[in-house]
Amino acid sequence: MIQVILGGKGSGKTLKLIDMANTSVSEERGNIFYIDHNNRHMYDLKREIRLVNAAEFAIDTPEGFYGLLCGMLSANFDITLIVVDGFLKIIDSAIKPADLEGFFNKTDKLLNEHNVRMVIGISGDPADMPEFVTRYAI
Repeated sequence: MIQVILGGKGSGKTLKLIDMANTSVSEERGNIFYIDHNNRHMYDLKREIRLVNAAEFAIDTPEGFYGLLCGMLSANFDITLIVVDGFLKIIDSAIKPADLEGFFNKTDKLLNEHNVRMVIGISGDPADMPEFVTRYAI
């Protein structure tokens, strides 16, 4: 299942994502991963959370990000939560949310098959987001 936290730059999305990840440590039965475009928040996360710096793996397209998810899920069957901060920075900020419908559909299917919840932070005005993104908004 995909969930999306929408908001403009500086609206507190990252703090919400970090709090959500840290809170879920005591609630989730499986492993928690936090994917970001750098290591800046490494010390903000509880030690039980695995930080993945997508820049270390040259992830810069939706297809590359999907491949990263497939690799993570194939190597670790105990993942229950993946938190993604700065999603558009990871895949390439030139890509518009409207171009991601296929990615969202394919990723949601993959996550549902593996019983994994993924919370994605996306910068932008919620009013300007396409319906397929806003339907996942929390």
